[in-house]
Amino acid sequence: MAMNNFTQRLLTGIVFVAALILTIFAGREWLTLVFALAGALAANEATVILGKGGFAVRKPLFASSLALVLHLIFASALNAADAVLLLMALPVLAVVLVLELFSYSERSLERMATTVFTQVVFVLPFALLGWMGTRFGNYEPWLVMGFFILLWVNDTGAYLAGRSFGRTKLAPNISPGKTVEGFIGGVFLAFAAAWILSTATDFVLPLRDWLVMAGCVAVFSNAGDLMESVLKRRCGVKDSGNLLPGHGGILDRFDGIVLSVPVIVAYLQLVNR
Repeated sequence: MAMNNFTQRLLTGIVFVAALILTIFAGREWLTLVFALAGALAANEATVILGKGGFAVRKPLFASSLALVLHLIFASALNAADAVLLLMALPVLAVVLVLELFSYSERSLERMATTVFTQVVFVLPFALLGWMGTRFGNYEPWLVMGFFILLWVNDTGAYLAGRSFGRTKLAPNISPGKTVEGFIGGVFLAFAAAWILSTATDFVLPLRDWLVMAGCVAVFSNAGDLMESVLKRRCGVKDSGNLLPGHGGILDRFDGIVLSVPVIVAYLQLVNR
């Protein structure tokens, strides 16, 4: 008897969350490795989606390989605790664009744009997750875990509030299911979770910083979700992939990180956390 969709989604969700938690607490090396692979898969999915939408793209294998190179640079910077090493990512992208010039065609500029877009928007956040968990050269798993707790709690609050009270569409032309009431519910629950996290893990961040993280998650995770929806709608794609049965692809599960992680990392760096 075939497994129904709800059971499939539930089992996949449980395995996904368990694997993510194990990865986070296994250490920085495992986190870097797993998210390097996730970034490569995300690059592959984004490239395939753009290709289906008629955009000029390099082959998915090229996008995935470039993602792994950029992750290697980030991993080196983490191990050396030297942010200057991150600048090495810029020459790598420059070389890629120069190579494009030598295979010039009418769509070369478009391929350049899609390559940079794919790597910066969909790959960089996975690399930055390792940076987020590193404070003064020491890996702090509860910082990364706390981020995902805020992300999941925000999604849950938005879903429950949207189902119960949702009336006003948040972005009707992009995602008809999202409502202003759902957004407010997600914000409220995320702030509540931030207070609990600050109490349980005061050795990680003070309440102020957890609240800022919660606000960033509430705003920018929704923006990331909407951005992926725009991409899929424009390219006529329902799911980013089929890697996760009942849930779609890597981008479908991690769309909330693409904008929120860079903003949070920038904040933590600015306040020297």
